Amino acid sequence: MIWKLVAIVSTTAALSLAALVIWQLIESARVRGRFAGIVDLERELAARRHACDAEIAVRLGAFEAEVAGRRRAIDAELANQTAEIELGRRNATQELADTMRKTAELQDRYMSAKGRYDSLRTELSVLEQTSEELSCGLYSPIFNFASPDDYKRRLIELRDQQRALVRDDQAVNYDPGPAGDSRRPGGQLQKQYSKLMLRAFNGECDAVAANVTWNNAARMIERVKHAFDAINRLGATLHVELASPYRELKLEELRLEYELEQHRRDQQEEQRALREQQREDAHIQQALERARKEAEDEEEHAQRALDQAYQELAVAQHTEVPAWRSRIAMIEAELHDARQRKERAILRADETHAGHVYIISNVGSFGDTVYKIGMTRRDNPNERIHELGEALPFGFDVHAMIPSQDAPALEARLHRQFHHRRVNMVDLQRGYFQVTLDEIEAFVRSQGVAVQLVRLAEARQYRETVELRRKATERAAPRQVHDSDGYAYPAAL
Repeated sequence: MIWKLVAIVSTTAALSLAALVIWQLIESARVRGRFAGIVDLERELAARRHACDAEIAVRLGAFEAEVAGRRRAIDAELANQTAEIELGRRNATQELADTMRKTAELQDRYMSAKGRYDSLRTELSVLEQTSEELSCGLYSPIFNFASPDDYKRRLIELRDQQRALVRDDQAVNYDPGPAGDSRRPGGQLQKQYSKLMLRAFNGECDAVAANVTWNNAARMIERVKHAFDAINRLGATLHVELASPYRELKLEELRLEYELEQHRRDQQEEQRALREQQREDAHIQQALERARKEAEDEEEHAQRALDQAYQELAVAQHTEVPAWRSRIAMIEAELHDARQRKERAILRADETHAGHVYIISNVGSFGDTVYKIGMTRRDNPNERIHELGEALPFGFDVHAMIPSQDAPALEARLHRQFHHRRVNMVDLQRGYFQVTLDEIEAFVRSQGVAVQLVRLAEARQYRETVELRRKATERAAPRQVHDSDGYAYPAAL
């Protein structure tokens, strides 16, 4: 029974498996029939892909071959160009080296020629006083004698020394060879030529001394040295030369002559300043004397009037007494004023250093950065300021008027403080300085002196002149006419 059951189960399983296989076959046939076009398309696509891959491979091979050929051509062309560039570089380097060599040669020739030119120009400038090509600077004084007599005594000593050198035959040096023997013809020639050289050198020194001035003193000294060397070159053929000690004596004489003349001029300038100061003092004394005399006259007149008034009061009626007392009071006030003015005049005459230190400017003449610091002892200091401006195109503006019991001392302190800011560093009597009002005010206050400064210079005439010139320029300029499009046409051609 069991075996039958097993057989039945086996048969049933086999039949089920067979049915499943048959179903799968039928389903596969149905699917293949349904998707047959897709499968064919895949086959065709695979075939075409294979063909494209083959064509791409062929074309890629051809392109790579072409690229390789072109690369070889480019490399060959680049090699040729590199060779040409290298050749050009070598040629350019050679040309540059040749140019630098020629430039160096030209530079050497130029420096040599320029040195010779500068030497010749220096010699020419030394010989020609009117030449403006040479700048030898200012002469620095060597001697410091106190008076002209000291200079003159030293000049006499120098000339005695020169004569002694000539007399002792030491002003000229000779070659100690046979030609130097005065008994030989050559020696005689040297003697005669040495006298000619001395005459030429002395004449040149005299000409220089006659023409030396403050602005060519250093150049004239160089001229003497050049003349000394030039004359010695002429004497070289006969082995004769001027002695250096003789030249030094001549140079010292030239310096003494120049400094003596400068000393005289300085003394004349000092005398001029002293005379100006004396005139100022005399003017002040005359003004003070006039003020004192006027005050004395007014005092005397007021005293007589007062005496007369007291006499009239003594005999006046009772009703007239108040009027006379009022008149007497007025006369006494006038007498008191006259006595005070007299006392002030006497006091100012005794106080010789009392005066005013003024700070003034002249924008039209000197600009807005230059101030004059001066002093006057006049009772009316504006008179002095007016005198200073009379010779200038425009008048001065007053920035400060400082009263002082010792005006010269205050002025001197201000001048010392701003000495390095002087406009004229040579003539110290001219008190013009390039300073600011703030600097002046700070220093004056540091001296314990009260000062009130006017900062802005009025410069009325100067500013009006500038305005008039501006208007004249505007009137002279051609006017322009504009059309409707704004184009500017000149009023006249």
